[in-house]
Amino acid sequence: MTRLVSAAVVLVVGGLLVVGAGAVVAGPVAAEDGPNNDTAPPDPETDVIGWEHGYWYNESIDVDQSDGLTPAERERVLARTMARVEYLRGLEFTANTSIEFVTRDGVEHYVDRNVTQLRGDNATWEALFIVGEDEDARTAVHETILASVGGMAAEEGVDHIVLLTPDPDRPKVSEYVLAHELVHVLQDQHFDLSAPRYQRQTLDGELAKDGLIEGEASLVDGLYRRQCAGGEWDCLTGGLAPPSGDVTPAIARLMGVPYQEGATYVQTLRDRGGWDAVTGTHQSLPRTMEPVIHPERNVESAVPIEQEDRSGPAWQATGTNQRIGEVGIRLLFEQQNRTRNVAMPVSNGSVAGGYASVPADGWGNDTLRGYTNGSHTGYVWETTWDTRADAREFATAYRRVLESYDATQVGEDSYVIPRGPYADAFAVVAAGSNVTIVNAPGPAGLTAIDRSLGPMDTVGTRTTPSNTATTTTSGPGFDVAMGLAALLVIAVMTRVRRPGQ
Repeated sequence: MTRLVSAAVVLVVGGLLVVGAGAVVAGPVAAEDGPNNDTAPPDPETDVIGWEHGYWYNESIDVDQSDGLTPAERERVLARTMARVEYLRGLEFTANTSIEFVTRDGVEHYVDRNVTQLRGDNATWEALFIVGEDEDARTAVHETILASVGGMAAEEGVDHIVLLTPDPDRPKVSEYVLAHELVHVLQDQHFDLSAPRYQRQTLDGELAKDGLIEGEASLVDGLYRRQCAGGEWDCLTGGLAPPSGDVTPAIARLMGVPYQEGATYVQTLRDRGGWDAVTGTHQSLPRTMEPVIHPERNVESAVPIEQEDRSGPAWQATGTNQRIGEVGIRLLFEQQNRTRNVAMPVSNGSVAGGYASVPADGWGNDTLRGYTNGSHTGYVWETTWDTRADAREFATAYRRVLESYDATQVGEDSYVIPRGPYADAFAVVAAGSNVTIVNAPGPAGLTAIDRSLGPMDTVGTRTTPSNTATTTTSGPGFDVAMGLAALLVIAVMTRVRRPGQ
């Protein structure tokens, strides 16, 4: 089955604009050494980079899309845009492609069959407090993609690009979106995007792969925009179908990360070793998002986490193990700050890009295992961190999130959210550089899902090995000593690794 790699979102959510990359990127564009808009040399005897189907990357074309593009005009726009993408990326198209124009209603057919961005079941999105038990996570993801997609190109069997337009019979084209999707066609022709190394099973893994794929396309469309904005090229704009439908803002923000942070990542690769460095990375893709959002530092491999099932006989693992990753954890705290005004602990780490370090920077690895007893679900989310301080910081921040939902502490490490879409019991256990979060329908289910927690009585109080009950605290107050906090302003790419790590 053909699978679409790109859902080039055109969306404004919470002040965040995501249009492919949309950003002006650092670094020079190659000097103009070919034809210009007024004159063009004869067609070359053989196909060369920067020339496609009779058009140089920098020559003018006879196109007026004020009343929509004719079939002949579409061919001219496609040919010149292909030539421009070749010129910017330094790779030659090896096969032809075409454009199909559809309305936003018409694109659902392609999304339903093909788009697999943003992996994860209900437990994944519930753990991030993005989609509660009163919604279906896959529906929320699907509807957000439908509402925001601007264009797409297939990973397998590439033969055409799909672009959204209000009127497919009289379509208009944004060259930026077309260029972005053409990069994916170019990638597939040179690197085979259907190869096993591009296939990922976790949210973090999928985002990491897209950090390269979408980041490269976003960098090229950013360079394209610079040429247009500077007057070096005449360019077509507009023609986009406006966003519409149900959008989950946090999901939309997560969709944008590989485009925006990926562009910076690929720019860093290009600064270090030119486009050859980007080409080489296609043979050794990032496994997690950590190197994508921290391109300025050397990132070690994720710390292994033992996949240990500690559930009792009443609960069975669903087999949907998931790695959420640093970006997902950042999103957890970001969207809490946006929607619930939750003050988060801010680390003493460095500040980069004008943003404070946040309780995700010391991420080492994580795995979330889903469980069911036939009628209810729960999960065990194990995380490991660079240092004990990082682990404590994450645990404290997560407890703040629970507190924002009126959670009551019912045991040493256990809490209950009494009502709402996230009404459940939670255990938050910090041990050294590890933090384990357990979720269950009620306090008794916590130890049934993870027997390492030790027995609890009927109100959820954990007992010590000597069978002496711990003090049960009423009310939502957690550790008062952790009250020093600042309002969190989140962005990815925020911290330089602490010395000695």
